[in-house]
Amino acid sequence: MAFVGLALLSIGLMAAAYALPGRDVAGLPPRFIAIALVPPFSLALQRHLARVASEALDRFRPLLDGATEIEDLRYRLMVAPRREVLVVWALTTWGTVSNAVVAPANFEIVGLGPVEAAVLVGYACLVGFSYSTLVLQVVRQLALVDRIHREAARVNLLDASPLQAFSRLTAQASLGLLTLAAVLATTTLPEFAAASTSEVATALAAGLYVAIAVAAVAAFVLPLYGLHRRIATEKERLETEAGARLTSLLAALHADAAGLDLSRADGLNKLLGSAFAEREVLARLPTWPWQAATIRAFASALLLPVVIYVLARATERLVL
Repeated sequence: MAFVGLALLSIGLMAAAYALPGRDVAGLPPRFIAIALVPPFSLALQRHLARVASEALDRFRPLLDGATEIEDLRYRLMVAPRREVLVVWALTTWGTVSNAVVAPANFEIVGLGPVEAAVLVGYACLVGFSYSTLVLQVVRQLALVDRIHREAARVNLLDASPLQAFSRLTAQASLGLLTLAAVLATTTLPEFAAASTSEVATALAAGLYVAIAVAAVAAFVLPLYGLHRRIATEKERLETEAGARLTSLLAALHADAAGLDLSRADGLNKLLGSAFAEREVLARLPTWPWQAATIRAFASALLLPVVIYVLARATERLVL
């Protein structure tokens, strides 16, 4: 309820800032409403990801040795350093103000007085602060996930739950950023396409969303890649040992067959069955630390914004 209230308050502030120079609030562009939702969405996602990261660390904890400072890792996963946040905010302010000076039409401040323009640009800075802080937290969390995976003292392929602990965090962080980009793209691109006479410019704007989607996939996969390599190495070791045992059993079977010795035949047959079953179990073990449901949900969410946009454009053409 708190975040719903913040969302309504943010939209109200955006509408008030837009109407400050005497413009009709009914003419508020959809992209402005989407932009107004960025601060509450960013705060809500930060809070959610902090909780998911803490839960993932508890699940991964059995793989860490006793010397690892669990609570220090938990704090770093959930809290961004003040100095880094201030630097990011300073860069965001500089970038927003510079953009407003170079392209005032993007901020709807053309022809406005200095006070009205300052209010709109200031609100844009606030939106930038919330988004940049979210990105900073996500980047820090994903980097820490890679470090935590490297500190794992052991990798047990038959106990997959700890190995898959952080895949939920990387998937939801990526999808959160992608959802935000999708909302902004679906509200901005139609207006941009209608206002622009250049198909190249529209294609570049659409390409920006594709680049964000690629970055989301990378944010999901790359923090898990180091653990994937460790799992693959451990699986190869187990398969090599299983192959050596199978080779030894087959050699014993061949030796007994050559000497027509049936005294160990029943035992060797059972051992061979167990060896073949072990090899099949090892072959089916996944090497990527995520559940099949997680990757299916991620792929579906990744394609959903594209499907919605295509359907919206198709519906628009049919209506027109």
